[in-house]
Amino acid sequence: MKDVEVTGYFDPSDANAESIRDLYNIPRFETAEELIRASDAIDIVAPTTQHFQLCESAIRMGKHVFVENL
Repeated sequence: MKDVEVTGYFDPSDANAESIRDLYNIPRFETAEELIRASDAIDIVAPTTQHFQLCESAIRMGKHVFVENL
């Protein structure tokens, strides 16, 4: 997308993180909270059971939130 910069990503799995790093060469954040703080907008792509917690955290930090819908 024009005028959009990917700040980074968070994945607790080292194996997943390694493949993302190799494919896209973007920074990995150690926690979701660090990524949220560093971003203007957050795209939540996580297991459904984690959507509420991650969305709430981002909204409380005043971030724009996109969340996948199955």
